[in-house]
Amino acid sequence: IKIDVNCHTNIEGLFAAGEDAGGVHGANRLGGNGVADSIVFGARAGDTMADYIILAGEPASAGGQLRAQVQEICIRWLQPLKRITGENPFQLRDRLERTMWTKVGVVRNGPDMTAALPEIQDIRQRIKAASGGSGTVYNAPWNETINTENLSLIADMLTRSALAREESRGAHYRSDFPIQKLDWIKNICMKPLESGNF
Repeated sequence: IKIDVNCHTNIEGLFAAGEDAGGVHGANRLGGNGVADSIVFGARAGDTMADYIILAGEPASAGGQLRAQVQEICIRWLQPLKRITGENPFQLRDRLERTMWTKVGVVRNGPDMTAALPEIQDIRQRIKAASGGSGTVYNAPWNETINTENLSLIADMLTRSALAREESRGAHYRSDFPIQKLDWIKNICMKPLESGNF
């Protein structure tokens, strides 16, 4: 998620910090950075949110918009519970993980990532017909359906952005473009659209 120095996102009233936020460490995001990132930017986000609530207050129209948005999200994520039969979300998750590891892994190349895109898009469509099990308590299939739908969206965005960046930088290494290029000192930002495109 793209944030500014005070952890604001592009959605009014939504803040992000830690490993959910991008750009803090650039291309060299290492495992050990996560703790410092969470602590430092978590504190910044907390302070900023407190000021936001105290100083700005909540606009009169925001309550209704927020309730409508929450209701829309609830309706969306309850849909899998209505499907008694359907694809196995665990198998789709496994397929997604194997596709990403073999074709969009640590060392990447254009042909493999291009081949991965239709597989990822197929999983994105098929997970929408996955069975969500029954009930909302301790329901692993439902949880996996939601997770896999979100993961497949991120996998699609990640693969497209890695294909667009025709260079190697930090942890992004392309065997077909092994050299850093000055004209690629920039961020690639993507936003999913309701149509499913970016």
